[in-house]
Amino acid sequence: MRLALSLILFAAPHVGRGATLGSPPPPIPVQTAAGPSLDTARALHASGAPDGDSETQGPDLAPSSTQSELLYFEKGKAELSNAGKEKLAAWVDAWGASGVWFVLTSKEDEPSAALAQARFDTVELILRRLSVLRVEHRPTLKAIPGKFDAIRIGKTAAPPLGPGSSAGAEASDPAASLNGRSRSWVGMGLQLGLISATNNGSSTTTGYLPNGALGLHVDWGLTPQWTLRPRAEAWYFSKERQEAATFIGSQVIESRKVAGLIGADLLYAHNATTRWKLGAGLYLAHWKMDSKNSIQASDGSTIASAGSTVWDRPAYSFISTLRLSPALEGELRWVTSQYGYENQPVHVMALSLFWKF
Repeated sequence: MRLALSLILFAAPHVGRGATLGSPPPPIPVQTAAGPSLDTARALHASGAPDGDSETQGPDLAPSSTQSELLYFEKGKAELSNAGKEKLAAWVDAWGASGVWFVLTSKEDEPSAALAQARFDTVELILRRLSVLRVEHRPTLKAIPGKFDAIRIGKTAAPPLGPGSSAGAEASDPAASLNGRSRSWVGMGLQLGLISATNNGSSTTTGYLPNGALGLHVDWGLTPQWTLRPRAEAWYFSKERQEAATFIGSQVIESRKVAGLIGADLLYAHNATTRWKLGAGLYLAHWKMDSKNSIQASDGSTIASAGSTVWDRPAYSFISTLRLSPALEGELRWVTSQYGYENQPVHVMALSLFWKF
């Protein structure tokens, strides 16, 4: 008994020092941070998308929150096809306009740096028209052989920024700048539409049939939801003819009305990706009426007089717009104003198509 106890006391210190007595204990499990597998990381790196080892990959842009797709240009050109514009619009609708969008262009000798920058400018302008505020250029993509030149468009979640940092202030302030650029964006376009008077008083001199409208506008994106649209347009109404019988003879009155409007609309979108916007407008309307009055007497003689009259009156509108594509937008607008010395009301319904360039 004493011998057995002595042997146990003698062997215990050596086992505690890691002696080879018995099998080793199982390893203690170590909890690691979640992330993509090695194969996934290699695939992202090979395709040119940001990965954990990339020089362009910041600590705030996790691969698990990155979405990206390839976009193709014709060789040597910076213009984007209509199909490419539709793809950008579809990605914004699917991914949302928030977060950090990036454009990866080739870092190789071809295409040239100037062409790569021009392609980025093209994509950035379209994205900003689609209410994307943060767009970054990263010339890190490896050249992809093929019939067309490829760039990669992607989006990452907005970085978690501290409340006291300058970057945090930039993210919370829509008017702050990013990469030396203003967060707001500006686009221009043409307007082509049909207009029709909707009240009896004005339809007497304009008719109910659709008439034409032509104009220019500037879209100034204040935030992803709010857009200010200064605009100038001209309305052309068809000539109207009125006939009446008098004690002298028959009377014919021919009149044509035109109007020029200058002002601005304020449009609101429920969120950054919706295609619909609602708003109101305020304008200065310049009305002009050209008229000719002819009286044919019973003896065959004719008495005629002609003249033009102008009036400047305020005008107001309620607007609904629908984005059809990155370059096209439809608008339905109801405008009310006054004209004439007696301030007669005139209500006009306008259906317009905007082409943005």
